[in-house]
Amino acid sequence: MSNYDYKYEYSSIPSSEDMMKALERLETQKEMVNHPKHYNVGQLEAITVIEDQGLGEAFCASNVLKYIMRYKHKGTPLEDLKKIKWYTERLISYYENSNKK
Repeated sequence: MSNYDYKYEYSSIPSSEDMMKALERLETQKEMVNHPKHYNVGQLEAITVIEDQGLGEAFCASNVLKYIMRYKHKGTPLEDLKKIKWYTERLISYYENSNKK
């Protein structure tokens, strides 16, 4: 048998139910970055209150630093890297939407 001979087993094709479960897990992972449920226990998400008080820029910058410092040590590096991206993009938007350019 050469390296190019493969045996396909039809039982390895995921069912539609398995595919739906996988999609739900992906959505849950996405929500843990963009809008975690534990940040939204009341009617307002925490970031909304922080920004309303004029603290959004400092909060986002400090979170970028926090996640950069610990992403390799928590056991969820990809999730933390996505959080770095999320906070960085939000920080950029403060500058794009102000006269701080």
